[in-house]
Amino acid sequence: MVFEAHNPMKNLQPVIMTWNGQSMTPMPMSFPLCMRQFTIGEQYRLVAEEERSVQSHKHYFAAVYEAWQNLPEDLAARFPTAEILRHWCLVKCHYATEKTVVLETMRDAEYLYEYICEKRDNDTFVQRSDNVIKIWTAKSQSTRAMDREEFQRSKEAVLGLLSELIGTSVGELKKNAGKAA
Repeated sequence: MVFEAHNPMKNLQPVIMTWNGQSMTPMPMSFPLCMRQFTIGEQYRLVAEEERSVQSHKHYFAAVYEAWQNLPEDLAARFPTAEILRHWCLVKCHYATEKTVVLETMRDAEYLYEYICEKRDNDTFVQRSDNVIKIWTAKSQSTRAMDREEFQRSKEAVLGLLSELIGTSVGELKKNAGKAA
């Protein structure tokens, strides 16, 4: 269960509750969190979330790894790890944030581009065109960052792209990952 406050600016953490037939009661482990983030007497909207399948999550990562191991040579050099490949796929499938920076000169853009490339994380991709830099950061697929439906959509999109890259069907990729998971 997750509470969503009327104040959208408030960042609330998920709370585990029990329904007793008349009211929702926080589990003992969630009580201190409730005391920190909720105000007595305020109203909060309760939204039930369906948990994401651990098996689906593991199968997805096994499929990404399977695809990474079967990349053509020209692509394998671009993606030293399965995680970098997964992040790149998330960006290509529009599961990413995008930032555009316009600098005064091409020289400034070149310096900034080199700096970002040197300091970036594995989930960030950068492109420079003249004095414009575009930065994409893959969305996290953690259970906290994506609900079940969004995870499923992103999973299908990424597996579709991966199957194209390695020249197989999504079904075949899933089947082979099932053996590895």
